[in-house]
Amino acid sequence: MYRCKKCRNSDYFEGHVSESGRAHISQYEDGNLSWAYILSDENAWSEVTPEKCSACQSNEIENMDLDLNDIDLENFSIKVHKF
Repeated sequence: MYRCKKCRNSDYFEGHVSESGRAHISQYEDGNLSWAYILSDENAWSEVTPEKCSACQSNEIENMDLDLNDIDLENFSIKVHKF
């Protein structure tokens, strides 16, 4: 998980993504291609590199490693709204 150090945005970033894996490839009449990765491909991989915050354009992005051991489960609560 990533967060902007300047504005605390953790939702949208600009950067680069690389992916590889088995895919279903479709070709349209105009020659354009579209693809969808096959989720069961155990050799698939992806690499995500956020480079700029989409909210404030800062390049000060930090990687927030989520450690479940740091969550205080005694004071943890979830609010649910039923529609």
